[in-house]
Amino acid sequence: MNKQFEEFIVTKSEIKGLSENTIKSYKCHIEEFINFVTLKCKGTIDKKNACKYILYLSRNRGNSPATINAKVTAVNEFIKFCIKRKTIEENPFEDIELPKIPHREPKSLDDEEVERLLKVAKKDNQRNFIITILFLYTGLRKAELINLKMSDVDVKNKKIIVIGKGNKERTIFINETIINLLKEYCENSRAKMTYKNSEYLFISNKTPQISSKRVGEVLNSLYKQANINTQGCHILRKTNATKLYRGGTDIVTIQRVLGHSNIHTTEIYIAIADSQKQQAAESLKF
Repeated sequence: MNKQFEEFIVTKSEIKGLSENTIKSYKCHIEEFINFVTLKCKGTIDKKNACKYILYLSRNRGNSPATINAKVTAVNEFIKFCIKRKTIEENPFEDIELPKIPHREPKSLDDEEVERLLKVAKKDNQRNFIITILFLYTGLRKAELINLKMSDVDVKNKKIIVIGKGNKERTIFINETIINLLKEYCENSRAKMTYKNSEYLFISNKTPQISSKRVGEVLNSLYKQANINTQGCHILRKTNATKLYRGGTDIVTIQRVLGHSNIHTTEIYIAIADSQKQQAAESLKF
């Protein structure tokens, strides 16, 4: 099975072009499954042991329904790969009901929180301020932001070329405010850094490319200073989507801005205010 596992990872990374983070998740989830069936099921992959695995994730690992679904999805992909290679006869997870994921309204920052965040970010430094601005104004993923290169920014045409999930390229348009902030950052603070000649847009004095960990640390520090109880950059992506939607942008355009392949994913990102729901209800006339 280890040989098939290695072939599967190569297929997903080199042929399918999945992102590094997605590949890491696949590897982690599938290795966990292989270890489970090896140690607890004598290597037997069948429906009975598939059910045992799901129970193990829930009871022993304490995984949430969303995490269980993500892990089984990864394992399912691997099983299908093995079936095509004729190393496994049937999919043991087929027709097995997975834990239901409870519906939650997506969390996004309100206008007051955004104002507080930008206020503390502006006091921090030019790089961290423009990083915060870009997340809010463009809805970039963290991996997309840290991989931005100087050549990806087209100042003349006010756009950024982004390489998203699955190595898909998309264009994000930016306004004059962001253009000016990027110019200031590149001409001032970035020009004084050790790795100023790096091809990457966001750098530090220690590395030629800012790390994913460092971006997370920067944002979490800013949230704390702004008295906002949240973490990570994903909430800024959801804030961007919600702000666009409430401003009248249609959902198909938002889907393209965010780089979603499925419009259902975009719908999940958008937080619709209770006032909007009430307004919709009152507008109905028959």
